[in-house]
Amino acid sequence: MLLRALEPEDLECLYELENDEETWAYADTSAPYSRYTLNQFIGLNTNDFFADRQLRLVAQEGDDVVGLVDIFAFNPKHQRAEVGIILLRKFRNRGLGSKMLDALNLYVSRHIHLHQLIAYVATENQSAKKAFQNSGYQHTAILKDWICVGDGTFYDADVYQKSF
Repeated sequence: MLLRALEPEDLECLYELENDEETWAYADTSAPYSRYTLNQFIGLNTNDFFADRQLRLVAQEGDDVVGLVDIFAFNPKHQRAEVGIILLRKFRNRGLGSKMLDALNLYVSRHIHLHQLIAYVATENQSAKKAFQNSGYQHTAILKDWICVGDGTFYDADVYQKSF
């Protein structure tokens, strides 16, 4: 699994992922993104994790772009950040989420030297929970009524943490 910077040719993949309403509740999104806005995001993205306090990487398996990995909410004092992954629909439930996280873990330990990554995973998202567990993240808590979906229903979130 290769993690790389966003390129202009990733626009359609980014557009598909950002506008997938099924995932909006998990990503705190509530409205679609235009191609124009996403193209600007790609063009203005510095990929400087320490300046931006976030980093978005494209996950590529062979010639296929399979999804995105985000590191965000970076706290330099405590050397931690949150992590999120998203796969294109056609690549879900194939074990690629674990491969993405394994590649991210290697990147974090080699290049940005964080002490800890944390993820909030909807309790019903069995695939994501399995990916985090398979990549060495420890289940440390359950947050009650943490995630609100479009119809106003609240779901619990499992907290997963990995220390380096």
